[in-house]
Amino acid sequence: MCTCTATHEAGPPQLVQMNISVMYPPSIPKFKVNGIQVGTTIRLIKGNTETVECHSSGNPYPSIKDFTWRKGKVVVSSNSSLGWVGGIKIQDGGSYTCSVTTTMTPSDTKQSPVTTIESTNATIAVLYSPRLHKLQQISALEGETLTVKCEYKHGNPGKTTVLISRLNDGTNWTERTHVLQSLTRSDAGLNRCTVRNTMQPSGQHKATIGKHTRNGKVNVWYKTSVTQFVLISHPKENNVIVDENTPLNFFCEVDSNPNSTIILGRSDNVALTKREGVLHLSFHVQQAGCRDTGSYFCYGYNNYTEAGTAPREHMNVFVRCSPRSSGGQSESNVTGVIGGNATFSLDVFAYPIPGKDGYVWQKWNGTTYSQVYNNAKYSVNNSGNSTTFTIKSIEEEDFSTYLLTVSNGVNPKFSKTFNLSPQGVPQCPTGLIASLTTSSSVTVEWVSHFNGGFTQTFVILYKTIESSEYFVLTEVELDKKTKNTQTISGLKDGSTYDIILYSRNAIGNCRQNTSIQIETDLLVDDPPPSYSTLIGGLAGGIPAVCVVVVVVAVVIVVVLRKRIYYKKRETRHVLTQGQKQQSLNAVDEDSDDIPNEVENPMYDGFECSAARQDPPDVLYTLPKKKGGDIYTVVDKKTKRLRKSQDSTNQKMKGNEIATKENFNPDGLVYADTVFADQPKEQTLLGTHGGGDTTVHADVDLTKKAETLPESDEEDGFKRETIQQ
Repeated sequence: MCTCTATHEAGPPQLVQMNISVMYPPSIPKFKVNGIQVGTTIRLIKGNTETVECHSSGNPYPSIKDFTWRKGKVVVSSNSSLGWVGGIKIQDGGSYTCSVTTTMTPSDTKQSPVTTIESTNATIAVLYSPRLHKLQQISALEGETLTVKCEYKHGNPGKTTVLISRLNDGTNWTERTHVLQSLTRSDAGLNRCTVRNTMQPSGQHKATIGKHTRNGKVNVWYKTSVTQFVLISHPKENNVIVDENTPLNFFCEVDSNPNSTIILGRSDNVALTKREGVLHLSFHVQQAGCRDTGSYFCYGYNNYTEAGTAPREHMNVFVRCSPRSSGGQSESNVTGVIGGNATFSLDVFAYPIPGKDGYVWQKWNGTTYSQVYNNAKYSVNNSGNSTTFTIKSIEEEDFSTYLLTVSNGVNPKFSKTFNLSPQGVPQCPTGLIASLTTSSSVTVEWVSHFNGGFTQTFVILYKTIESSEYFVLTEVELDKKTKNTQTISGLKDGSTYDIILYSRNAIGNCRQNTSIQIETDLLVDDPPPSYSTLIGGLAGGIPAVCVVVVVVAVVIVVVLRKRIYYKKRETRHVLTQGQKQQSLNAVDEDSDDIPNEVENPMYDGFECSAARQDPPDVLYTLPKKKGGDIYTVVDKKTKRLRKSQDSTNQKMKGNEIATKENFNPDGLVYADTVFADQPKEQTLLGTHGGGDTTVHADVDLTKKAETLPESDEEDGFKRETIQQ
């Protein structure tokens, strides 16, 4: 500020002031962070939101709009402040230029304005902590060597420290890589890696520690071991006694890595339950039974344990129960021979285990049982859950019933009878049925019984009802199974078959066979033919009264067979109105039970008048062949009495029947039967079905028909009319 003063005698002094402003260009820009002056290298921590201020002085004084920030040639700010939205990033670091521009305009208009630009370069350094790489789970088998590494990317500044910590026990290692020698299960778990650096940002007096942490898992594989195997009701006992019907709850726990397959079972190598990929297993028995007594075990195995060598934990469970059979000898029927030995044996389930006096063997003497003891005749051996009774040098009185009684102090006692029988023929099979029938086969089932002390063979005979020859199937008893099956194939469709079953052993055939009749399925059904013509012809041309009876019966049987022939899948056990077909017995050749006659229950008996007093000697008879065979081939060719035969047989009185025994090549005894001519004017007798069973065909016996020729030659012999 300049002042010019003028003085004069005539008056007071006069003042004139003038403000003189000297303009100068702006100073070189400088930088501040957080109001603190910083140099041209500016350090900022990544993510922070601080701004860098650019400042300068001059006349005229630079305003904030006189500043410009550039990164390279790109203007990043048009004022004095440099900041980053969301915080500075690593890529925001680099070289920046701050420029200030001012214009000096003098008062003298004759002088031109002067514009001045001043600039300063600054380096922005972004500070950040080191970064760990992702830590993978590392696994090794117990006892092996394992290396734990902390891999990381350096931060800024790059000087880094590393710390490895085991979290389960707080153990620390200060190296980037740590080697675990002879790995143990305690080394398993989480390991933590921590990396650090020290950052000193511009505009701050205190340093900042940069840190990054990651956790990694160390997995130690090891074999399976059983840590607990208990009965929940008795958790501290290895020998447990419980009452029958008590629930049993087993629990087994293992320690293993990886998880195990656990098996819980009995000492007889019976696996009761099994689960894979687990660490514990339960098994429940709702009601303990006598058979649940035993030693139980539990074991597990994984990828590093072999099942066969895996360690096991055991527990003994005893179920208090009365004696009962555990199987042992399944046959209570034993055969023997005079002078030989026979042995009965039995295994029982019982707890407490019966003592030697807990087994009592007795013999039936006809009125009561009496106990037998160890002596020269009998051998009794009782041991634990087993007893054996041997009869030595069998005599006839030894063939009897024997009673075994077992007791152990828990009621009730157990009793079982045994039978010693002489060796003989087998008991015949029963329950023969056809379980499945097709057009060409049938499956039959039956129940087998005691084999008589020898292996038995089942014999199946079958034939069509029209045939006289049986086909034979045999099946040898391979085991003591009760239910047997056999398929008969190669049958004709739509046919009725007779099936006979019996059994035999080395001694002979069983005493009574069983039989059924079946029909195979019909593939093509044709309507049955009419038999009215046949019936009429037969009824009209019979020369003798007894022949009429036979022919009518034959026709009725034929009609019956044809009717049944066209029924599908029907087993013909019953003929009509409940009358059953009589079975043929398979009998021993020395048996006295062979019947003299076999009657057909479908018809009532009929006799010609002259034959009532003298019945035929033989209706038919069974041959007695060696080997027990009950069938043979019968020669059924028609036989006639010729005029050259014995005159006794040619001349018969009235309705007398003449018979003659013959033998076919197979030795079958059979009889030829001849009906004599009916004397004229003699009333004929008739036949009728028992129970009026034949209702499907009527024969008119009032009609007259020509008589049959007396010979096979149609030579014009005289025919007589027969009143019928």
